[in-house]
Amino acid sequence: MKKLLILFSLFFAILFISGCSEDDTTPGAGGGGTAVNSVSGKLEGWTFGTGKTIMMGQYNGPTSFDAVGTGTIAADGSFTINLMAPMEFLLDSLTSIDPHCTGSFTSSTSGVMVYGTGGAMIMDGSSMFGYAQCTSRDFRNDSARIYVPQLNDYILEIVYMNKATTVNGSQTCPQDFNEPTEIMVTRQVNNLNFASGWNKIYNKVSARSSGAATLQMSFTDPGTLKWYFFRFN
Repeated sequence: MKKLLILFSLFFAILFISGCSEDDTTPGAGGGGTAVNSVSGKLEGWTFGTGKTIMMGQYNGPTSFDAVGTGTIAADGSFTINLMAPMEFLLDSLTSIDPHCTGSFTSSTSGVMVYGTGGAMIMDGSSMFGYAQCTSRDFRNDSARIYVPQLNDYILEIVYMNKATTVNGSQTCPQDFNEPTEIMVTRQVNNLNFASGWNKIYNKVSARSSGAATLQMSFTDPGTLKWYFFRFN
């Protein structure tokens, strides 16, 4: 299930005025995940007016982006991204064993396919304008040119499941974060009931070292997340 680990890659309040939220929800099974049809938020410190779009999906290079949701940014930085089902080639088996990873996940339902995304690309026409991430920490002054998780951070992720299922287990995969050395990222899942469709996940960085990070997945919103962004130029 390595594709559940790509939320930090560059491919990719409505609740509390300037926080992160997901709208148009449908309750999932077992009181767990909730199916969402859109993502709403407000970009912190936005002063770039109108005419920009924001999208989530997989970044393949300067001229290629496989979008799973798009929206327009208002003058005050607010936006709503309307989500659609991922293209089939973006989906990966929930219980597959990736040769680059260790560990695995179990699923109460067989044949579940998954895709995860967390960051959003800001576009000015066909040109990349910036990158946004919904987190509990303002990362805009970090030295890295992309969000890199730190201890006790919370990060919003949107995860698509083609079937409702209960997931357990953990998996560790390498992630480069555009840095010189890879970080081994461990995702821990404890009896989470995912709805069919898009689910909102709050990842807490429960452990962090120079070469590793552990993320605990939960459906519980800590209430401290905001949409931060930086410009590419």
